[in-house]
Amino acid sequence: SPRAARRERAPYCVALSDTTGYSLLHLSQFQPGGSCHSFGEMIDFRLERRETTLSQGCVSTTLDTLVADGVLPMPNHIKIDVDGLEHKVLAGCRNALADRRLKSVLVEINTNLEEHRQIIADMQALGFGFSARQVAQALRTEGTFKGVGNHVFHR
Repeated sequence: SPRAARRERAPYCVALSDTTGYSLLHLSQFQPGGSCHSFGEMIDFRLERRETTLSQGCVSTTLDTLVADGVLPMPNHIKIDVDGLEHKVLAGCRNALADRRLKSVLVEINTNLEEHRQIIADMQALGFGFSARQVAQALRTEGTFKGVGNHVFHR
């Protein structure tokens, strides 16, 4: 049957990072839709140390490993919004980022961080462009998240 021939995909409870291993997922809060959690390090979206009493065990892997092992197909589009550790997720996507089948990558970038400013140069070196207008509209201009916004990179 056509359904049997199609490989089923299921979600996985795993953190994407630059390494495969075991660590802790540090939660900022315990509620549906919560944000500002961190994997492996007790840090906030500014990459500054923070304390939390809410942590749980978690495994990590890289997107490149998931694709190489056949767990996931090569993506055409990627969205990364992990509140500070985007540079680590991207480091684990090097093969995917070099693959011309990947058409776009949306990354939340904190322009106040050197690690995140480097993402822009790295993406351009890989042949991705972005719209300065889109970024200008997306960047927050005040408040706690001033200088943070989505950058849509495309080929």
